[in-house]
Amino acid sequence: MKSYAAPPRPGNPRQTEAWALTQAAVRMREAQESNDPETMLAAIRLNWQLWTIIQAELLSPECATPIELRTNALSLAKFIDKHTVEFI
Repeated sequence: MKSYAAPPRPGNPRQTEAWALTQAAVRMREAQESNDPETMLAAIRLNWQLWTIIQAELLSPECATPIELRTNALSLAKFIDKHTVEFI
């Protein structure tokens, strides 16, 4: 299993995205375990920021992601937006 403790080397955007999303998930889990609302809010906001960046990339005219995958990812991003706003 690949370790995500340290950021990947520059040059592979997909590995960087995977690392960032993994870090956000770890922070949300740790925040939930700590039962600290401020820590959870910070973790949720980090995750939301990452998904906002992903959305912008997927909506770019230069995006080379296949349309079906793009549509599915944008649907997931919409779900995350909705539930993040409800949480905040």
